[in-house]
Amino acid sequence: MSDAHSTAVTPASWDHLLNTTDQPITLSEKLADMTSALRARRALQLAMTTRNATTISQAVADLEQHKGAPVNGVRLMAAVTLGHYAHVHATEEMPLSSLEPLAVEDACDAAFARGMALGMTQDWTASLAQLLFARGLAEALGLAYRVQHIDMEIGRVHTVMGQPAPERIIKAMGRLPLSTRRRIWGDRLLAEAYIAQGRYDAAVIQLGAHQESDLGAFAAGLLGHSVNPVMAGAYVLPTTALWALRTGQPFSSPPTPGLSLQTEYSALFRAWAMLRTRAMASQARNLLIDRCVRTPDQRAHRAAALIQANAVAALGDDIDQLIAEFNEALTEMTVRDHFLAFLRAIHPDVYVLLGMLPGIHHEVAESLPELAILTGTAITYQYTVHKLPGRDRGGNVLVLSAVTGHTGPDARPHPSTHQRIRDAVASLQVVGSVNLGHTLRALNAFRLGVRASRQTTWTDALDRALSWVDSTALREDLRPHLGL
Repeated sequence: MSDAHSTAVTPASWDHLLNTTDQPITLSEKLADMTSALRARRALQLAMTTRNATTISQAVADLEQHKGAPVNGVRLMAAVTLGHYAHVHATEEMPLSSLEPLAVEDACDAAFARGMALGMTQDWTASLAQLLFARGLAEALGLAYRVQHIDMEIGRVHTVMGQPAPERIIKAMGRLPLSTRRRIWGDRLLAEAYIAQGRYDAAVIQLGAHQESDLGAFAAGLLGHSVNPVMAGAYVLPTTALWALRTGQPFSSPPTPGLSLQTEYSALFRAWAMLRTRAMASQARNLLIDRCVRTPDQRAHRAAALIQANAVAALGDDIDQLIAEFNEALTEMTVRDHFLAFLRAIHPDVYVLLGMLPGIHHEVAESLPELAILTGTAITYQYTVHKLPGRDRGGNVLVLSAVTGHTGPDARPHPSTHQRIRDAVASLQVVGSVNLGHTLRALNAFRLGVRASRQTTWTDALDRALSWVDSTALREDLRPHLGL
């Protein structure tokens, strides 16, 4: 037996060779002395590392000549590599044909492929069951790198099912040295888990060597760091959308098929963009209401956006339930300040409303001073009351008209007064201020729609919001409009 043959023929030795090189295709020279069936199997495994559809398809065709050999599992692995998950689902499970190492290896491949395909279509219970079965077979064969790969995939599944566990991925990555390609994949898995927990800074650090990648740009954008445009990758669309939200620019983000974290981010950001325009509130709600997002940060986005949609259009959703969903998602984040800063940046008006809702998470309410709020004759910002210039009370007019919904000439301050207010806001070096009147109007509409047992709670919240108005006379003028 040749030395090349002896070092590559067993599942364990091949597992080691395949996963300790950054140029797997060079292993093709070790295939010469193998049997034709084993050579075709290993050739397909090498082809899969190229991610080239033509190369993989040709290797699958070559494997078809060996239908009697245990090759079903490796064919399913190829289908997963090509994204043909429906094919994997449609393929009937085959029992373990024997306890020969290659038969067990192929059964491991089949279970691993099914686990990944089920994970991509969000059948979490079945996915984890198949992955754990594959892991057991891999351990029995001594496939140390396959065990590591499966554990990393289990970590990915936990992230997308809404239970991010970075420590699981870290443990798997640290078990054995990683090739460059596997290290890049692991860094992405870990970064996605961090992002799901609101740990945007940890994601940026993890992707330090890949800042120019699509996910690196996305993580940096969540923190507000400027990045160079990225032209390719799964996170290009959501990255484009989040930067447009930060800058108030238009953007194109057509719906993408499939179920993935990046697809959900794109949908959430489209909804936030729709909520820039009152007339599109119901469309934003339609996009989100049946969307089953699972990670903590995505669930917080969904709940907050639905609250805003109901604030600008009476859509009949249970606001108390949405507050509970938002709070629960926020509590599950191990770091919250990055998510909250992002929300303040893209929709400050939504943030002020959230901060004044009854029972809202204390970190939202306590961080309201981070925003400039027009409270009548002044703007409150960073724990300081900045009185507006002039004596014509233009700020009072703006707050009152926002509460009443009046739009006539009497609801607008004199143009010169309005300009002085804009200049005062600009002097604070903020993009704009939030008119407290819009928040008061939304709170009152919510109060009128809640069940009787919650009326007192909502009235108290409205009273607390009204206390932000800096003018006693204006507060008294607003009370009858608010039913207080």
